[in-house]
Amino acid sequence: MSRIIVFGGTFDPVHAGHLALAEFAQEETGAPCVLLLPAARSPLREEAGASFRQRVAMLRLATADTEFVVDEREGLRPAPSYTVDSLEELHAELDRPLALLIGGDQLAHFREWRNWERILELAELLVVNRPGWTCPPDAVTHRALNWPGMELSASWLRQRLAAGRRCRHLLPPGVGEYIEREGCYR
Repeated sequence: MSRIIVFGGTFDPVHAGHLALAEFAQEETGAPCVLLLPAARSPLREEAGASFRQRVAMLRLATADTEFVVDEREGLRPAPSYTVDSLEELHAELDRPLALLIGGDQLAHFREWRNWERILELAELLVVNRPGWTCPPDAVTHRALNWPGMELSASWLRQRLAAGRRCRHLLPPGVGEYIEREGCYR
């Protein structure tokens, strides 16, 4: 039985690279579904530039013409957001195995995640290898997906947006307009 992919993150803002990566992972694994799981507040990252509500709204705009599912569960729990809690809930709710999609940069710090051993029991770990990245020698067991690339980061986009620079072709349809209308990242 194919695994459902859980792709979490701050998505601050969601960009073309996020969607391309989700599609790539789904195609490579044959997954029937990709759940995009925005973190209300990550315990390992700086505070998000846009509110949880704004980030969910951008994800909904970005995925309007896709089969991806936006899952808001982490916004319903007290912060911070822990992946293990969401995986526990999804494991109890769904009648399919899970796979957790993360970037290679996150693998180096995976043992810092809350209950990382339990995460590995609940989901297969899918790690996206980005160009120029090498796997840490002590990495946990995972399945590597060799992503051909799209070096685009949300932090770089936030800097450009804060400076008033255009990012129209780097953001999914409707997201740039939403950011402008809401005044995010200014």
